[in-house]
Amino acid sequence: MAPLPDHTPKQLSLGHLEAEILGIVWELGSATVKEIHDRILADPDRELAYASVTTVLRRLEQKGWLACSKHDRAFQWLSLIHI
Repeated sequence: MAPLPDHTPKQLSLGHLEAEILGIVWELGSATVKEIHDRILADPDRELAYASVTTVLRRLEQKGWLACSKHDRAFQWLSLIHI
């Protein structure tokens, strides 16, 4: 059985897009909005506004899943839960 994480999110439930974006952040280690947006748009059948990615990232931050820090002129998103 895996050990429990050191940090517990405020809200455990995630929507489909939230889970997808969180998975991308886990995969990359940390990511900018552009990196996440580009990864989602790599699927030619997908359309998603850049602003929508930003909104979902902010929601994940409010729920306690992600933290954000500014590096140079871009915001870097980092998971607070490590699996």
